[in-house]
Amino acid sequence: MARRPRSSKKAQDAAGAVARSNGLSGDLVKSYIERWDALDQELASEKGSFMKKAKTIAEGRKELLSEAKTRGINPKALRSEIKCRSLSNKIQAERASLEAEDAQQAELIRSAIDALNTPVTAPTSAEKREEDSGLADTLTGDDEDDD
Repeated sequence: MARRPRSSKKAQDAAGAVARSNGLSGDLVKSYIERWDALDQELASEKGSFMKKAKTIAEGRKELLSEAKTRGINPKALRSEIKCRSLSNKIQAERASLEAEDAQQAELIRSAIDALNTPVTAPTSAEKREEDSGLADTLTGDDEDDD
């Protein structure tokens, strides 16, 4: 058997009983919900105007890259350089935000990482011959400084 829905009078009485039992007024809750809805509408409106403005800025960027291309500047290279510059600025801002002790620790960490990333280059053939000659002199005892 299907359950019969409550009549609207019974539903109102039940809602009133719940409101009385927990101390909340349905009108008070409804007013907060309506205010929330109004803020949501305002936010949606602001998002719309923001998106229009963002689209205008994006179109300006495209025009700038197109103009640069017509003047012989590679747009990919230009974008890459702009991105690198932006990242560099972010890195500088992050480092500037550190307190003195943290900045010192960060510098030590950077130095350790740089030491790991420093490529070990093989000696040139001239350096290799010079090294071998010095080693041979040491082994045979023919140092030039003995004169």
